[in-house]
Amino acid sequence: MLEEFTNSFAEVKLLKGESLLRINQVCRHMYIVKKGAVRHFRIAKDGSEYNTWFSFEDDIIAVLKSTVRESPSNTGIIAMEDTTFLSISQSEIDNLRIKHHSFETFSRRLIEEYFIFMEQRAFSAQANTALQKYAELLSANPKVMDRVTQTQIASYLGIKKETFTRIKKKMKNLSSS
Repeated sequence: MLEEFTNSFAEVKLLKGESLLRINQVCRHMYIVKKGAVRHFRIAKDGSEYNTWFSFEDDIIAVLKSTVRESPSNTGIIAMEDTTFLSISQSEIDNLRIKHHSFETFSRRLIEEYFIFMEQRAFSAQANTALQKYAELLSANPKVMDRVTQTQIASYLGIKKETFTRIKKKMKNLSSS
């Protein structure tokens, strides 16, 4: 089964600034970041762009709602650096689930972990300050400060760049005390 699984992947390469998934495009693949970085974003009704996550090496990427329902994605994904992915189609995933119970179990556990992560993010969005959200982001993605612009991080936190600069300074003062 492992050989069949690994042979199901294709390599996809994007240059910095290229889209892995455009808004309103149906997501038909799951990706694993082999090398590079991408940002996930959505567009508000007023046209404002909001970063929703950043993915780096070994992260798994899919827009679950779009993939499962075969509906247009409300999330776009763009390469922040030249990026290489391993890609597997949803139809191939479905075939592997049917053929191999262990892959079905693996898939279910992956989805369970994703839901746990999303529950934590939803609570954090409601209950935590921007400083706490920034600390969580750094904990989950230590590479973020080296590879993501301050403007993109501020967008993720839902604050202005100037506010983010103050939070970053406050965080630095807290860690040096």
